[in-house]
Amino acid sequence: MEDKFIVFFSDEEDIEDLACEFKHGFYETEIAIIDSETQIYTTQMGLLNTRLFELGYRVFVREMNNDMFEIKLGDNERTNREIRMGHNLFKMWCAGEFRKN
Repeated sequence: MEDKFIVFFSDEEDIEDLACEFKHGFYETEIAIIDSETQIYTTQMGLLNTRLFELGYRVFVREMNNDMFEIKLGDNERTNREIRMGHNLFKMWCAGEFRKN
């Protein structure tokens, strides 16, 4: 089985020079997730959710400074909090929970 991953880009300007197929719309990104596409690159930060773990995705965020990090269940380098399924990853990201110290 091939690893599935999704990369969330927080700034659309960062994607101009990358040779990847991006999902810019909420609906098209959601369909790609439902269809279990193996590689998803999206600008739809609102879909940053723990259900992606249940669907078998590794979850990455690429910040404006080209700094990319993985969010996973349990301990993470970017936060002192242990990530659980009940967490709202999008709200945590908006609040700066994953900012580099």
